[in-house]
Amino acid sequence: MKMEFQNISASYGRRKVLEEVTFQVESGSITALVGRNGAGKSTAIDCLMGMKNDYTGRIVLSGVDVREMDRSRRACSVASLPQNLPRPHVTVRELVSFGRAPYMPLSGRMSEDDRNKVRWAVEAVGLADRHEDFVDNLSGGQRKKAFFAMVLAQDTPLVVLDEPTAHLDAVSRFGF
Repeated sequence: MKMEFQNISASYGRRKVLEEVTFQVESGSITALVGRNGAGKSTAIDCLMGMKNDYTGRIVLSGVDVREMDRSRRACSVASLPQNLPRPHVTVRELVSFGRAPYMPLSGRMSEDDRNKVRWAVEAVGLADRHEDFVDNLSGGQRKKAFFAMVLAQDTPLVVLDEPTAHLDAVSRFGF
């Protein structure tokens, strides 16, 4: 999947945060947006994810403008881990299951494949022994891992991480 930002400009009131930003990310690559606090990195992600729609320019995923995608199609194309995470009162397994929502039928019942992807994601981040614990009772680093597992379970071709190593210990920053 190819992602393109084409001349993206975004503001908060009179304060311009992004100005004519253009770049592309090719499938299979790892790309980092680097800049000072307040430079617009999170704003760029918010534009991509549909959280901020009052921008100019185009954001294109595999030839389709994200503004033309419904939520479900976008959720099957790109998963995002924001830097500020809530503290929901759900178990780790339930949280990770939310990543499968774009693929589930209206009944909301997960298939065996969905359950396997959830199980795999929880194990991949090292929380298999905590899968029944409530997310709001986890440490900041464990909570970050649980949300990362949700992103993995979403199984999208594009993953966007905002401050992915914040709240992680030194060992976890370099591999779960």
